[in-house]
Amino acid sequence: MPPRHRALLALLLGTATSQALLHCALVGAGRPLDGDAPGGVHKYAEHNLGRTQDKDACLSKCRNVAPPSLPLRGFSFYEDDAEGFGGVCRCWTAGSGEIASTDGAEGVGYTYCYGCRSGGEMNEAPFQRQGMSRRPSATQPDPSPRERSLLEHILESRPSGKPPKRIDESARVEIAAGNHRSMSSSSSRPRTSADPSSEPSSSNSNSDLPPRTLLSSPTPLETLDEAILTDLLQQYDTYIGSTSCSAPEGSTAFSFDWPGTRAESQWYEGNVPKEEAMFQAEMTYTDTGGDRSWSLRFGTSGDLYSIFTPDMWGETIGPQSGDDAPWVDEVQQSVALVREYNRNSKYPQFCPGPEIRNDDECKRMYIHQAGAYQRDEPYTDVPFYSPNLAKHCSGNSCLFASWGTHAHVDTPFTSPLIYINKFTNCGDGIIEHTQMIHNFADSNNPDGNPNFARDTDYTYFNVGWSNVRTSTLPVALEPGARNVYADTSSLAYEDPDTTDEVEVCTFGEDGRRDGGLSDAEFPEWAGERTNIRWLGGYTTFVEDGFVTNLPPLELPCRKPASEGGNCEANPITCWVRTCTDAQVASEGYVRYRLRVAPNSSPKCAAHTPGDKPDKGYVGLQCDFADTGFGTINAGINSFPCAPGAGLSFVNTRTSYELPVAVIRNWSFDSRPRVFFSVKADSAEDAIDLVDAQFDNTGNSVELLIQAQGKRLAKSEPYDPSALNAFTFVYGKGEAYETMEGEGRRRLGTGKRDYTVFTPNWWRFTVGNGLQAGSTYTNRGYYFISNLGSVEATAESLLPDIAIDEIGLEEWTPRLVSIYATGQTFIVKAALTARGTTTTCDSAAKLACSGASTPQANRVPFFYMTCGSRTYFGPNPYHFTPDFAATFPGHSDIDNPVRSYLCDGLDSSIRPTWKMMGFFDPTDAGCIALASSTFDETVCDGEPTKQPTGTPTKQPMKQPSREPSASEQPPTPKPTDGPSLKSAKAKKKKRGKANVKTGNTRRKKGKSGKSGKGTKKCKGESCNRKRIRPHAPKETVDATTTPRYDNARKRRRWKRMRPGEEGGRGGDDAQS
Repeated sequence: MPPRHRALLALLLGTATSQALLHCALVGAGRPLDGDAPGGVHKYAEHNLGRTQDKDACLSKCRNVAPPSLPLRGFSFYEDDAEGFGGVCRCWTAGSGEIASTDGAEGVGYTYCYGCRSGGEMNEAPFQRQGMSRRPSATQPDPSPRERSLLEHILESRPSGKPPKRIDESARVEIAAGNHRSMSSSSSRPRTSADPSSEPSSSNSNSDLPPRTLLSSPTPLETLDEAILTDLLQQYDTYIGSTSCSAPEGSTAFSFDWPGTRAESQWYEGNVPKEEAMFQAEMTYTDTGGDRSWSLRFGTSGDLYSIFTPDMWGETIGPQSGDDAPWVDEVQQSVALVREYNRNSKYPQFCPGPEIRNDDECKRMYIHQAGAYQRDEPYTDVPFYSPNLAKHCSGNSCLFASWGTHAHVDTPFTSPLIYINKFTNCGDGIIEHTQMIHNFADSNNPDGNPNFARDTDYTYFNVGWSNVRTSTLPVALEPGARNVYADTSSLAYEDPDTTDEVEVCTFGEDGRRDGGLSDAEFPEWAGERTNIRWLGGYTTFVEDGFVTNLPPLELPCRKPASEGGNCEANPITCWVRTCTDAQVASEGYVRYRLRVAPNSSPKCAAHTPGDKPDKGYVGLQCDFADTGFGTINAGINSFPCAPGAGLSFVNTRTSYELPVAVIRNWSFDSRPRVFFSVKADSAEDAIDLVDAQFDNTGNSVELLIQAQGKRLAKSEPYDPSALNAFTFVYGKGEAYETMEGEGRRRLGTGKRDYTVFTPNWWRFTVGNGLQAGSTYTNRGYYFISNLGSVEATAESLLPDIAIDEIGLEEWTPRLVSIYATGQTFIVKAALTARGTTTTCDSAAKLACSGASTPQANRVPFFYMTCGSRTYFGPNPYHFTPDFAATFPGHSDIDNPVRSYLCDGLDSSIRPTWKMMGFFDPTDAGCIALASSTFDETVCDGEPTKQPTGTPTKQPMKQPSREPSASEQPPTPKPTDGPSLKSAKAKKKKRGKANVKTGNTRRKKGKSGKSGKGTKKCKGESCNRKRIRPHAPKETVDATTTPRYDNARKRRRWKRMRPGEEGGRGGDDAQS
């Protein structure tokens, strides 16, 4: 900014505040960087990038300049017309230099920054070093209209007549305009009293969104998204804020701009090109004082598809190796279904006919948050990811809403589910995650569907379906696992003989093997899975290096011939997983052996399995097996339920140990080949190594190979507390008995490199699930840490687990209004939570009103597009090809529901959806807008295109964009009267004083406008505030708002604060 503009800013603000705000505008003052000079003078490296077309191009250039080690701290773009276009672009990264002067840049500039602070915290010393005047010059001329307009633009978020507000440390500052924005928030974790630099935190919790502080105004749609999402997550009667999130040390940064694929995540190459279309946002936490930094990436639905830890293990989530499930399966997401309809031959309309042999032939019903599988050719040859309905990032949180999509396409089922997710950075590697599932089917059943209750009763959730990469985090631990959860008060990990390692079996085979829990209490579970009421409320996954001393690996056995042991005739069923020595000795069982035949070599060859090899691993097939054992599939786990056991093939003659990552088949079609994977740079290297180390050429006896897991001798030094771990905290006790259901924890592996982890809520009977109009909410946590701190951190988070069902009568929304003119409309929300007033600064008329959250007789309205066609209304299937049913009812197997198609258009044209609020579907004003077009400028006042030569006769609706013909500068705000007065007008204004009352006589007509006749101003009418007719306001009367009486009995669990009625303290507060 030129010196002249700095001085003019001081004239408008006053010297001290202008210096602080200007410093913020130039570069942004965040937390002092390591190596900063004494006194808090921040160190930066300046990059002069020459000329760019606009500020967006400047920001893009700055991002390319700033390496990860030198994060971008700010940028500036100065618009001048020196060369006919664009302006001068500069940016600052963390570095060793002080803030450089920008005196050389003349012209009109717009500056943006990361993590600005202002007020008393700002150190003004850098300005003196730059030679900036502490006071404006006495000879400084008055600002020109253009200069004043610029300075007012810089100060646009400052309330008129008040000093600049102190900007909260957790508030964001946007650095790019439009829908693709990047922003950052700096804040400090509370320090201990022993730290002399300790400062009190500015807030008790960053879990709730802080006030926005913007240098560029959000668009109307962004403002609407923020209002809807924050109200959905907080504005209901039973909401209790989290106390677990403190101001994080370092910074939280957000971006909606595609950053490119991260090579270090090592995604499956075949699906890498599909990431960009699915990407929506990135959220990054930098732990400047430790190693707990992370970066999250979200898909269009708000699903979490990447958790990258640069200072620990790297990528946490599976490698996306599913050929027909790119970025929709190996992610963190919510899933829901009507259990009654899922693969149930009781409902033949959902099954292929006419002969139905079993339930597995019937259609699956899983509504994914992330998107659909590519199983409906040709319509899903391009993946369909669940559409985003709203998004907002600020402070330390990102919030998303999406419309759930059926995964198993084609499908006869519709979806009335909106998934809402909020991710909050709590510092110290902790991430708070709130999941909500809203059933937006109209509870009034307006179409009279006789199957409505069953069609819309969702009785099974994954909250959420998640995973970790098995090869990276192979070991799972849960408190009390060693004693079958008889005592879950501590997590055992130090003694390899008595650890709390959990069996991680093949998914679907993860039932309890020892019967140690009382199955009589839950006979319908048949011993499967694990009821959450038995668990300690958290599960942690540990990186390679953790040791649990396991018994020797049990190898398969061939059955006796009398029991079907002929593997030539029955290669799949001729064997059993293991057998006893007594069965081998006396019952005819034959135990499988690993060996190399006499005078032979392993004859290894490369093998690429159909499910794609893991990055850095090579698949081999070697002659290691006994013949005559049929086909024995070992799965991905060498030890079937211990992926971290560290299996090795040991040469019993030389004691050489070959680490084996994966065994896929012990035997195949009775051939001597064993199929497995080892870590190697190339297949050639792996083949040479194995053939050399297990060569039995020249020996007349076979070479036996022993399969063993790693074991640790008592004398070996071992400290697992320093190992890195990723932990899920999901709650315990009665938390999952909301809506009279049950909770369970499932985990397991498969043929791909990922371990599924998911808490479930489910119910067996129809009528007590998530019914039409209801909302389910679940707040949990993830965190990264070392193993030694897992127990203490998880126990501190458990009291803030919150699980609830929200009825229609429990919401406390703000007003949402629709203003329309002609064939266009805009949707505006009240500015504050529970606000009851909206305004529109134009001639547009109020068309209808609604709310920011669900309510009785209100459902979400969507703005949809299909090519050039638009629709506004409650039916998300408006453009879907006919499926012989009415939403939210379901169709049949002969009439698939394809929400990803636009009826009558090419399949390459996909619909779009945007949630605009909750409205009455019978309101004629809303219905009339069905074919109207959304326009963000509807409420903008129309400025004059050229300066007017004469004064206006009425107040303007908003300031003109160009100055009027006047020697005086424009006023910062619109005036109540004309800008210039004629002599006649001035004479009329003076009037004649009324001798009795002292009031001035004013001429008014019947309409209240200036005209013939006079009317005396009396009493309160003299002080009444005038409301301009072009700015209609609307107020909700709470007494007339319809209330929803939810007569259905529900069991709700929530954390009670000490002293509250019904609250319990101590160790059993969550049980």
